[in-house]
Amino acid sequence: MRSDTDPRNCPAGKICTGSVATYWKLAAFLRYAATQPEPMIGRGDDDVFLSPPMLLAHASLLARLSQPVFAGVFEWYSWRTQTLHSTGFGLSAGAARHGRKKVWRNCTSARKALGHDAAQHPVSLTTPRQPDLCVGPLAFAKGPLVMLSSSAVRWLVRSPLFSRDLKRAREMMDGRAPPYHGPGSGRIDDDVQLGYWMAQLPHLRVVGFRRYMAWHDRWKAGVTGYLPRLLQAHKVPWDKQRTLCNQTRAVWSKARRASVSLHCDSSPPCRDCAHVPTQKACAIDVALDLGPSWRPPPTCAPVCNFKKGSEPQLPGQCWAP
Repeated sequence: MRSDTDPRNCPAGKICTGSVATYWKLAAFLRYAATQPEPMIGRGDDDVFLSPPMLLAHASLLARLSQPVFAGVFEWYSWRTQTLHSTGFGLSAGAARHGRKKVWRNCTSARKALGHDAAQHPVSLTTPRQPDLCVGPLAFAKGPLVMLSSSAVRWLVRSPLFSRDLKRAREMMDGRAPPYHGPGSGRIDDDVQLGYWMAQLPHLRVVGFRRYMAWHDRWKAGVTGYLPRLLQAHKVPWDKQRTLCNQTRAVWSKARRASVSLHCDSSPPCRDCAHVPTQKACAIDVALDLGPSWRPPPTCAPVCNFKKGSEPQLPGQCWAP
């Protein structure tokens, strides 16, 4: 398993994810969250801008659902159940299904691969000759912001599936169980592990935030044009946080009302995937009504010469405070 303290495992200028430390932090966070009284639990990165009133609006709306909730922006992977390894990434379920077909992956969506009622009676991984079952695709919520209902978190930490996988991770870390060897080896992707666990929860509501409107994966020109819907923006430069906070407070003080919707489909998150069939796909949207006279505050002008997703080199000329 990869050591977080070995610089060879995280080259300069690269972002390392899926380390052993983040995996155990996830486990500790889930155990702590399961003991808290709040109806909704949030987990996010430390480099995001969050709109507090919009976060509260989303949480209040999600808490109205009587079923357990897993909310975020979703992408897709398959999962090796014995070596806790993600494989076959796809931006969509269809793309991940295509990657699943690779012979060397040998992944399946069949429920028999998970064992009958996998959450309560998970497949044992203690047999040395047990094949490294690969199941998928499954939806995982991207790390910048994830929200779960407390009922989903409590179900998870009490599930034998949770204990089984943490035990396996410890065995691999201690060298008592063989890890995966191949492309992307030496890591456990905690976001995908959480997605795998959630894919086994009966009656779960998988709720998608509006990408590029409420949920922004990168800071870029034009984000402030979405202030009436802005929930979070990832990698906002620190010197822009104050301005964005002031702009957010201003639009909320001007808003006359907000339109909200939370719609759940009658079908699961995807066809031919590793989710239990009783799960449902949902979408949430919250938008402030600022009237026809509202104009977004100025941000980086399009004439500024900078790469997409990065901070302008000339913030004094591009940014209007």
